Amino acid sequence: PGMARGLGVGLLGVLLGYLVLCARVRRTLKVPRLHLEVSLPTLRQALEQVGVSCLDWSLAAMVLWVLLPAGSGISPPSMVALFAVAQLVGIASQVPGGLGVFDSIILAALTPGVPASMVLGTLVVYRIVYYLLPFAVAAVLLLGHELAQHRGQAAELRARLGRRRQEG
Repeated sequence: PGMARGLGVGLLGVLLGYLVLCARVRRTLKVPRLHLEVSLPTLRQALEQVGVSCLDWSLAAMVLWVLLPAGSGISPPSMVALFAVAQLVGIASQVPGGLGVFDSIILAALTPGVPASMVLGTLVVYRIVYYLLPFAVAAVLLLGHELAQHRGQAAELRARLGRRRQEG
């Protein structure tokens, strides 16, 4: 617990430093060797970023919590904390989507109170609900958008092909 608190305080310090930089630095930061220019967001934008990030991770953790079987013995705040740790370790591992790393941490933390098969099933459903379902919806929407954008071009192409057949 002491190490976790120390890490938490350190990370809050990093966040506070970022917010202070956003509040005070209004010029563009230049990195000449990389030909890079970076502008920090305003303090309001930085606070909005933090707020949206916290809301996103909290909602994602709640999706996983809702999918767990009743009586799993983990409270919503504990689930958010566990989810955040698992996500951070997954990100640090450089494995795409934290696949396997995230799942292992959740599995290890929940298996004393929930059977491993239930946790694994919950994680599979979570991946479907939180990753595959939005991807499928986005793909269908993109397809519909593209078809609508190119409907006129397709009709014009069909008309040209029809004229060529009549001439040929």
